[in-house]
Amino acid sequence: MIRPFPLQLAKRQYEFIPQAILNEPVDDLAKRFGLKIEEGTDDFDYFYGTAASIDDFPLLGDTPFAVMHYKGHPDNTATIYLPFDIKDVSTITDIISRILSELRLPSHALRWQRRDNPDY
Repeated sequence: MIRPFPLQLAKRQYEFIPQAILNEPVDDLAKRFGLKIEEGTDDFDYFYGTAASIDDFPLLGDTPFAVMHYKGHPDNTATIYLPFDIKDVSTITDIISRILSELRLPSHALRWQRRDNPDY
């Protein structure tokens, strides 16, 4: 189950790392699940997005994630960010799969994920 989590709060509490890119605009995902879009700037650039957590993920408990789009990224895409301390590629792949399932996205919505290039 996905639970909303304020993006600005999530960005203050966690160091997020990009782990997957979706062929879906952030706005569509947020509307589908009633998540609030937030905007801001950081060290990289202007962004907008949303955050949530997946509860009861095996071994990790609640797992926060952010779905954001930065200025300059390809149009109609969204990037899924996970906390920096989640480093195991197999675990990341499982979490991304669970997020896709919870967001009811087909596998072809996934443009790239960490297991495609673990050293990226």
